[in-house]
Amino acid sequence: MAKPSAAEVTRGNRTILTAIRLLNILARAGGPVALTQVADTSGLSASRAYRYLRSLVDGGLLQQDPDTGRYDLGPGILSLGLAALGRLDPVRQATAILPALTAATGLVSVISVWGSNGPTVIKSEHGLLEAPVRIREGITFPLLSTAAGKVFLAFGEPALVAPLLAQELAEVNRARPEKDRLTAKTLDAMRADLRRRGVAAAIRERASNANLAAPVFDRDGCLQLVLTLTGTAGEFDPGLEGAPARALKAAADRLSRHLGADIGEDALALA
Repeated sequence: MAKPSAAEVTRGNRTILTAIRLLNILARAGGPVALTQVADTSGLSASRAYRYLRSLVDGGLLQQDPDTGRYDLGPGILSLGLAALGRLDPVRQATAILPALTAATGLVSVISVWGSNGPTVIKSEHGLLEAPVRIREGITFPLLSTAAGKVFLAFGEPALVAPLLAQELAEVNRARPEKDRLTAKTLDAMRADLRRRGVAAAIRERASNANLAAPVFDRDGCLQLVLTLTGTAGEFDPGLEGAPARALKAAADRLSRHLGADIGEDALALA
């Protein structure tokens, strides 16, 4: 078989680079995007952009809404992203402790990291639990109504958290009377309390579950990931001083120390 010519190799490289550029445009968009927007942003003609998008849809890297015609990231991209995240050393170490954490508490244990759409589940351990609580890898947690989200709110990179926080605040406050709306002062108090305790709690009444979450830091004191325990509301102690919270905090602190964080054996939180 004849080897491809230099010109064919160059064309192939350009094709791959263009496809990657379109994937990055979709990733940064934050939601489904119309063909015209992709074409305008990429500088491609609509017909050429369509051919690339169609191929990426056929390959499972993108998906197209049959009603609106808009494009979004597909299941193939999610699988690649989760596989890449799973190979990071902090995630490997955290994954190794999930079975023991679930066995010790009888609860679903979860690892989440900050993804393009906010706190994202990348690993979960359900063990032999009969509870109806199921946490699917790839789902995202809200910042304000979940324990993991609150941890990212308190310890995450502010520049990354701010856009999602602004969106959630607008939605939450729109549904509340003015006297009950969340303010900057309320959020600052929430962050200070969580940083002091090192554990967050939330009860989601609609989902009938309660969850606890604790941060895991690296040697520079940066948030690497969040460990969460989740169970059916009313069937375990979701208090910040309860046995599940203590077990979770101990596991998160132990993992942080393994990653080089300066956390003492008896520390309650990383200030």
